[in-house]
Amino acid sequence: MAEIIGLVASIGSLVQIAGQITKLSYSYVSDIKSAPKTQKHYLQEVSALTEVIEQADEGLLLAMKQLCADPAKQSTPAGLAELFAAACELKSTYLIVDGPDEVPKAEGLLPYLPFFVGAGCKIMVTSRDLSHIRKHMGTAVKMEVYSQIHDLELYISSRFQDSDFPDTEDFTEDIMRKSSNV
Repeated sequence: MAEIIGLVASIGSLVQIAGQITKLSYSYVSDIKSAPKTQKHYLQEVSALTEVIEQADEGLLLAMKQLCADPAKQSTPAGLAELFAAACELKSTYLIVDGPDEVPKAEGLLPYLPFFVGAGCKIMVTSRDLSHIRKHMGTAVKMEVYSQIHDLELYISSRFQDSDFPDTEDFTEDIMRKSSNV
């Protein structure tokens, strides 16, 4: 009887291990499938960074190298903000912050914006007018921008262009009617 219990326990352990191996296999295959996309993203970032570096003059690159010499500054948000502000003082810099109202942790960046402006950075923020964002804008110029009905229709139809929804034209018209150009 003890042998049967031992055998059942062994089979249970094997099934559990097989389940873990299966999970790991699926995870591995998923990672492999997304590797080309990740690699393409990294190559685009390196290409963009290369273009920026090629446009910089030697004095600016040397100054940035000295600013970034302390690895501790690169490991904290405050340190990175200080490095960015120093870079803004060296060269005319523009920063576009698009949609902080759509990012869960935008509050990590927003308090530094006045600091960047003080360092000479020109900043444009596009966002809904929400109080937790507005409080970080200080003396910023606020512009009301409204979408045109044609822009909204173009956006909606492009989002459903390759979808499997039947009658996307009717669907787009329905969304347009219900949105009332909000």
